[in-house]
Amino acid sequence: MTVIKRLVVLFCVLGSSPLWSGFVMAQPPGETKFFDLVGAAHTVVVATCNTTESQWNYDHSIIFTKYSFTVEQVVKGDKALQTFDLRHLGGQTDDGQAMYVSHAPQFTIGKPYVLFLSAPMKTSALINKEEHVSGDWRQPRTMARATQGLFALTKDEKTGKTYVVNPPREFAPKASKGYAQSLAELNTEKRQQQPSSARLFLDDFVARIEQVIQEGTSK
Repeated sequence: MTVIKRLVVLFCVLGSSPLWSGFVMAQPPGETKFFDLVGAAHTVVVATCNTTESQWNYDHSIIFTKYSFTVEQVVKGDKALQTFDLRHLGGQTDDGQAMYVSHAPQFTIGKPYVLFLSAPMKTSALINKEEHVSGDWRQPRTMARATQGLFALTKDEKTGKTYVVNPPREFAPKASKGYAQSLAELNTEKRQQQPSSARLFLDDFVARIEQVIQEGTSK
């Protein structure tokens, strides 16, 4: 029988438990303004998801999912960054067991995203047994401000230009509810038929991020 673990996490519990050291708690979307999101991110990249794998951690107490990414463009941070791993609590393992976490990010293999990332974690509970024993594991990252730092990308069929599926509400207050909507809602046929004039194209989004970074460094 498949064992389903439903996890309800209280902030006070997480804050007092050493198990969660280095883990960023998933936050409800829609709480961070864009300027603050850029400032909170250690790194901002345009990247494509290559692989995804859910597994037990080293002491078989929690399930986490590891995503690997190839970097297409670094907007903020180390310009030499080419690949990185994201790890987040939750997922379903090969043995049929699962752990579900509210607001945990999900990615589709082969799809591009703009990602606002935390700094690499030097210590983490999100490593498997082999990594724990060998001590050999690439420092993973988590999302800055959880799903608020995740922006899916797709192409405009008419222009061939890439645009942001779930723009921040500051960019499209009338055309979109922003990241408070789920990606499933945003990828509807109605959304795909939205006029190109109402869309936030990737080039414009990157330019705005760079502008915010410049404004922040000039203060």
